[in-house]
Amino acid sequence: MKVSLLIARAAMVYGDTEYTAIAAEQWLNWLNEAEKEIVKKDPTANADTEAALLVAGSLQTLAADTVSLMDVSCNLGATGTTVGQAVRFVSAKELDAFSPSWRAATAAATVEEYMYDPNKPFEYEVNPPSTGAVYVRLTRAKTPVDLTSTNDSINLADQYAPAIINWMLHRVFSIDSMASGAMAKSDSYLTKFEAFFV
Repeated sequence: MKVSLLIARAAMVYGDTEYTAIAAEQWLNWLNEAEKEIVKKDPTANADTEAALLVAGSLQTLAADTVSLMDVSCNLGATGTTVGQAVRFVSAKELDAFSPSWRAATAAATVEEYMYDPNKPFEYEVNPPSTGAVYVRLTRAKTPVDLTSTNDSINLADQYAPAIINWMLHRVFSIDSMASGAMAKSDSYLTKFEAFFV
């Protein structure tokens, strides 16, 4: 769906279809905000499955645009294209209790388990420790890239359009000190935005 269409819908509700009070560029900024907030609420909204190259050891890092790691599903060998053994999620605390020295175990080319703590969003661990230079298939939620033109298409699926519009209206009324009941309207649109994810 085109950015211009969502901005036009929000501006119509606000009563400024000529963009005299709020420039289209400001609406675009709020649309970018909306997409980021949506992915925080629903990581599946901008999820990507990819072949990730492992480094030697148990500790692995995720790209800076990661919101959260959702899954490590299987090994992909040395080329990143050969589907291999499945990988299962385990709790780091449970593994630590069962085998306190697992991080110092002999490295292997095949990963059996992975651990992920949402409080450390840019890293995860694998067991046994990796030899490095091998791949796993993982799925991660990514921060949407900022759109720069109203001619762009939104990053997310069209189903998120109502949430994007509600976020933009929440933001525009939050800065409008002249409109009657502006803060109440801002709160109302924020409530609608939050309700989209219930």
